[in-house]
Amino acid sequence: MKTLTIGTIILKNRYIMAPLAGYTNKSLRKMALRNGASLAYTEMISCNALLYKNKKTFDMLPKEDEGGRIALQLFGGDIEVISKAIKIVEENAKFDFLDFNMGCPVLKVMKQFSGSYWLKRQDELKKLFHTLVSNSRHPVLIKTRIGYDENHKNVLDVIKIAAEEGVAGVAIHGRTKTQLYGGNVNYDIISEAKKMNLLPIIANGNISLNNISEVEKITNADGYMFGREALGHPTIFSNLILKEKGYPIIDDNIEQQTNFLIEHFNNLKKEFGIDTAISLIRGVGPFYFKGLQDASIYKSSIIKISSEKDFFDLMNQIKKLNK
Repeated sequence: MKTLTIGTIILKNRYIMAPLAGYTNKSLRKMALRNGASLAYTEMISCNALLYKNKKTFDMLPKEDEGGRIALQLFGGDIEVISKAIKIVEENAKFDFLDFNMGCPVLKVMKQFSGSYWLKRQDELKKLFHTLVSNSRHPVLIKTRIGYDENHKNVLDVIKIAAEEGVAGVAIHGRTKTQLYGGNVNYDIISEAKKMNLLPIIANGNISLNNISEVEKITNADGYMFGREALGHPTIFSNLILKEKGYPIIDDNIEQQTNFLIEHFNNLKKEFGIDTAISLIRGVGPFYFKGLQDASIYKSSIIKISSEKDFFDLMNQIKKLNK
């Protein structure tokens, strides 16, 4: 089994759970780690909100052992604010890597001159990376895209600056900001980044069990990051491990997926309380049935639950129908 070394930390394999806003809370991270992910990211955490001492934001900080390595991801557009936010998380959170988001293309993030907007602020990156590295006691990662648009693909320049300032690794989503989450993923540029041999490179963007071998052949990346492909399917990580070892992968089945969904719900209930757990499971629940027979029926049912009883009644009904 190949490992991944970033800074002074050796990850047990090369398969990583990506940050996903609204999804990668502690409950989901623990499931990804338990099923084999070597590293799991938090959701994006706002530097501004940390300075405002926003309770919801502070509640997002990892504060205990979650069964594996954690990358805490910050986003922000003001370097002075970012510096202060790093000090807050260093004092109040438990994590292994500090990650900075330079890839989010969402408008409300862009309006703060953060996320992918940093790709238009290349002249400020030296100061940004120096601030990240000098204020953190943890290895610093950045998660970015290949560029702002088709005419401005500057990720290789970003990597050069990052390496000079002591950043420990880079995760690259192989799309531009303007592509958002659609269109072709440019794995060739990720390959170019790897060939620079400056930093560990983590490939991201539409990677799945079906194409991991092809992506690895093209990019030769050091690690591989999975986002929506892992939602509702935590066994993607155990199957990636099986695949690398030359063993057959284990297909999802309705009993397994229902049990995972129950585990996820119980984790959410413990983390957030019953009302929030119900709300969150309506959002993530449908992913558990993707690709299974009668998936549309189960998806339409899970989004309608309004109580804990509704949830467990539905789980029992699904199990009975599939005995």
